[in-house]
Amino acid sequence: MAELADARLVLEPGAIERAMRHPDDLLSELEASFRNHERAATELLMPEHQETHQYLRKYFETDWSFHEVILQNCGNRYIAQAVDALSFRVHRMRQTIGIGATDAPIAVAEHRAILEAVRHRDSDEAIKQMRIHLANLEVRVATNDSSSE
Repeated sequence: MAELADARLVLEPGAIERAMRHPDDLLSELEASFRNHERAATELLMPEHQETHQYLRKYFETDWSFHEVILQNCGNRYIAQAVDALSFRVHRMRQTIGIGATDAPIAVAEHRAILEAVRHRDSDEAIKQMRIHLANLEVRVATNDSSSE
């Protein structure tokens, strides 16, 4: 898991740097994707939904969709394919960790920071926030790995 998260940390900042060459093309899709992710996180965190796998699955799908928008707008299909292949595995593995062990509020806040940088057409800040998000994810993954031993 840590190696997969590290590979994303290498690739995805490059994807957002390239996508930020045309921020207007990226922005509306990214905003829509963020709203879906935020809504799914809110639904997941409702007490009556925390034991229901469908809400966890929807949350992970919308979380990944946010990243897919960036990848689809990076203008490099090889970066997009590489990250997509890695992240599919990451999210499938994360789904097996178990309901209740979710980083939804943290991930939504990190996605919001990336979106704000895109809204301000600040490429350097978007890259920085993507690195922060993925580095934090790497820590969360490592914490989950060590807690399950």
